[in-house]
Amino acid sequence: MKFTELTKTGIALAALLSLTACVGGGTGAGTVLRQTAYSVYSCGSDGRLSVRHLSSAIEVLSPRGVEVRLPASPPGQTARYGEPPYALVFDKREALWFVTGKRPISCKR
Repeated sequence: MKFTELTKTGIALAALLSLTACVGGGTGAGTVLRQTAYSVYSCGSDGRLSVRHLSSAIEVLSPRGVEVRLPASPPGQTARYGEPPYALVFDKREALWFVTGKRPISCKR
């Protein structure tokens, strides 16, 4: 991978994580519902997103058919998971799937 691609990937992931940093606890906007061990989300015409929750990571079968294991990012939290080029952010009953260079996919439980 070229340096410019790595830089774009890093910038995109940093922007994603900074935008989602406000997700917190409580009952207001931005809260995360307790996740079950295995969840399936409908992504409309994009298909389905399947998530298996582990202790500090998740296993994802994306709407595009990619299977990947993502660590919590930052470690210890339960709303954001990512490792370039992938990221998954949970917000209540919604999951937002990111792949660097592609449009995000919004999925609902």
